[in-house]
Amino acid sequence: MTVRGIAFFIPIAALIFVFCAAPSPAYSGEPLRGAEDDTKMPDEVVEAKNWVKNEIKLNDSLIEAARDGKTREVALLIDRGADVNAFYTILVGARPGQTALMYAAASGHEETARLLLAKGADVNLANGDGLTALYNAANAGHTDIVRLLLSKKADPNARLEDGSCALIAAAKKGLTDIVAELARANARLDFTTRDGMTALMYISIKGYSQAADILLERGADVNLEDKKGRTALSYSVMYVAPEIEKKLADRKAVFGSATVEVLTGKQCGGCRKVVSILAELGDKCPHCAAVFGVPLETFKKAVTAAEASTTTAVAPDPSKFEGKLCKRCMNEVPYASKIGQKCPFCDSRWGTELIGAGQPPK
Repeated sequence: MTVRGIAFFIPIAALIFVFCAAPSPAYSGEPLRGAEDDTKMPDEVVEAKNWVKNEIKLNDSLIEAARDGKTREVALLIDRGADVNAFYTILVGARPGQTALMYAAASGHEETARLLLAKGADVNLANGDGLTALYNAANAGHTDIVRLLLSKKADPNARLEDGSCALIAAAKKGLTDIVAELARANARLDFTTRDGMTALMYISIKGYSQAADILLERGADVNLEDKKGRTALSYSVMYVAPEIEKKLADRKAVFGSATVEVLTGKQCGGCRKVVSILAELGDKCPHCAAVFGVPLETFKKAVTAAEASTTTAVAPDPSKFEGKLCKRCMNEVPYASKIGQKCPFCDSRWGTELIGAGQPPK
């Protein structure tokens, strides 16, 4: 290297040396402002911090063991001082933690739940969402644990933040035995969710006839309306549950103030013609002979509450269907209707919303 080259690199090397030797501006060797330095804390404070950390770890281990049904491990952790009523600190997303009993109830570990209750677990403790052990057991379908918790004075009327409760959770899934247990425990039948839905409404949507019998015999109010103005009878008609519809009608149930939609048929996704409401995937379309796969579609016809009282959910005869359908409101319109005209029912102007169906009138 030439003398000129050496002279060029000497000042650069000097700068690098100075930079490396200088203390970092981000950390000067002293504790950061606001940081905790255990070496400068009193011994009793350090011991307290370590105790809290160990306590949290012990409690979380207990909850994980209860969740997994490891009853012997649960007993050992309780003997070591774990708190049976502690909440899990390792959160799933932003959801509030749950207790060991809540997890055992949700997972169906009856033996573990019995041990926790014997060791002082609070049967009615709720987390930030309002979840309780009873709700978890009912929602998961664990009838034996529901019975166990009710025998230990679990509150059947505890509610979640959204207004739901154990009975509504069981009703949604048609868990008849749990619905019966909760009803016998005097669970409130008129509780509603944030949308105004009752247990009887959910049962009417799904067509759970035996569960409906239980609630009706207990005196459930058949004429409560949700926030859309629909009653249990409205839903039984909308979702074609004729058995429940009859039970409700026998108890003088009425339609709500909202428009009711009555399921009247299905459509072939190929030729768009109406087929029987009983048509299922794998059947052949009687019009175009296509085998129904994904294209089989349900279609509904909107009627008013007054009209619904005289309307029955009977499949239309395709040979007599002589109109077209407005795709938006699914009402029949004249066969001569054309794109660009207005629907006489929903006032929408037909673009792609007009569906051809049936045969021209003879």
